[in-house]
Amino acid sequence: MRIIIKIISFWSLLVCYSSYSQNCNCDITISKANYFDPSNLPVKPGQTVCFSAGNYSEIRFNNIKGTATQPIKIINCSGKVNITGYNVGVLFSDCNYVQFLGSGDATVKEGFGISATANASMGIKIEGTSSDIEVANTEVSHVGFAGIMVKSDPFCDQSNWEGNFAMFNILIHHNYIHDTGSEGMYIGSSFWNEGQEITCDGSKTLAWPHLIYGLDIHHNKILRTAAEGIQYACAPDAKVHHNELQHTGYNPFSVYQVNGIQIGGGAGGDCYNNIIHDVNGTGIIMLGGLGNQQVYNNLIYNVGGNGIFSDTRPRSSENTYVRIMNNSIISTKGESIKLYSNIQQYEVYNNLLLKTPTNQYIKTNTTVKSIVSNNFTDKSIDNAKLQYSNDDNYKPRLSSPLVNAGKDLSHLRIRTDLTDTLRPIGGAYDIGCYEYTGNWTVDDFIPVQELPTYPNPCSSILFVRLEAESQFFNVKIYDGAGRLVQEHENMIAENNLLPLDMAELSPNLYLISVTPATGNVKIAPVYRGKVLKVP
Repeated sequence: MRIIIKIISFWSLLVCYSSYSQNCNCDITISKANYFDPSNLPVKPGQTVCFSAGNYSEIRFNNIKGTATQPIKIINCSGKVNITGYNVGVLFSDCNYVQFLGSGDATVKEGFGISATANASMGIKIEGTSSDIEVANTEVSHVGFAGIMVKSDPFCDQSNWEGNFAMFNILIHHNYIHDTGSEGMYIGSSFWNEGQEITCDGSKTLAWPHLIYGLDIHHNKILRTAAEGIQYACAPDAKVHHNELQHTGYNPFSVYQVNGIQIGGGAGGDCYNNIIHDVNGTGIIMLGGLGNQQVYNNLIYNVGGNGIFSDTRPRSSENTYVRIMNNSIISTKGESIKLYSNIQQYEVYNNLLLKTPTNQYIKTNTTVKSIVSNNFTDKSIDNAKLQYSNDDNYKPRLSSPLVNAGKDLSHLRIRTDLTDTLRPIGGAYDIGCYEYTGNWTVDDFIPVQELPTYPNPCSSILFVRLEAESQFFNVKIYDGAGRLVQEHENMIAENNLLPLDMAELSPNLYLISVTPATGNVKIAPVYRGKVLKVP
């Protein structure tokens, strides 16, 4: 009886909301923590639930359901909402089409701040039959276990096993996750390859965890996680991109849980445009994934294991591809790339691989099937001619052997670099995660100078005004897609004017690069400018 009295008192103490608040365009405003379900949170599809700024204890949502066209929004209002739970900070159980967004106040970058105090606690947990959940603009920190966990452990009735249930459209973006007791994100079960043993009616049985379709993890910052920064599995078409991970795997519960990003069993899709550095283990590790995986445009440096590792496990798909392309991997304690799957086809193109003590940049065994081309390897960073002298800047100089030395990957949909700059510029793909654009210093750190032109826009003859000791100049003209459309050597400038005939070029925006061909060219500037050609 004492326990029942305490529960009733707890509920009556914490339930507090008001309908149709005018703040933040709210339909319902909450000012106290609770375990919310339709009985005490009568929110309808398309409505917005606001949490007033302040401090809250553990919050749980059960059976809260929007629709695909009218999701339910849960936002902060008028400041930051700090939630400190015990076993979990925020729980979503059997919820559908819900957006948990810490963007309700434009003056606060992460409008929700979540922590939990128990040894095995989680910041945000999404479980049961939940699906179509978005988490954004949230800070998760100081939890005993994972920052964000998304999975449903198998039920004995098999209703949520693979083939009977799947989560869809889990979107996690623009969050700041730090100081966690294990993974920053733990997405999908770790038991896809060999099954998960569970006990039902006193007997042990082997269960097969559900899949997640439409997983999209992007633009998150993850810092100081005891185990992996991001671990995801059971996600055949995942997209994990534009995340930054630093100091992951610093205090793992298992000796092997020390990596930046772990792609586990049942996972495929694309992992790209991530920055991973100063991690205890391997930068990106693929353990028994489905295959049909592309890993590209990632910057990985200062790691305690391999740059990228891949193997195969039970249930992995035979005769599928694993493509590793245009990554920059610098300063690893193990091999730059280590490939151990005997049933999949590796394609390794355009990677910059520098400075490993093993001097083994791409390691395989004789049974591994691989196609390897257009990679640059060297034990010295200096030989790649990068801009690394400032702020870990691994972009190439114009004189770098990486420039225009890559394989054309446009047929694989690799059309941008780590900074979302279009590839190629200059006629061919560059090696590594960065495409040279001419926006930083070149060669012997000589600045690029603006190219004075007139008339601009032009229809036929364009005049370039130059002030250099050389009388002869080399000219290259690129179109908006970076293709070289004209090239002239030893053009003569008269009275410091260089005429260029643009008449045959179609209307477009063009990049023009001019370099001196004679004189003291070693210290002469490079001129660049954009010109609009009109009919």
